Amino acid sequence: MKGKIDKDGCLLIERAGVMKPQHCPLTDDPSSNCGDWCPLFGEPENSNTIPENWTLELNCGAHKTFYFTGFTDERKEAKKDG
Repeated sequence: MKGKIDKDGCLLIERAGVMKPQHCPLTDDPSSNCGDWCPLFGEPENSNTIPENWTLELNCGAHKTFYFTGFTDERKEAKKDG
């Protein structure tokens, strides 16, 4: 599974070859995206042994850990440009 955090901090996960924004499961508002502004959103961590492997922990509701085989953090790229 591939994922990314876009330059605005929104979490996107690849589904059927398309990066799709993930929505907050704790709200009824369908426009409320999951992202790094939430205090329950962890920081992506890279495996020291396999560079392509990443994990991301979300502590909303049940504790969830996502495992990615490819991950891009565009927030870091935005900082370099700005």
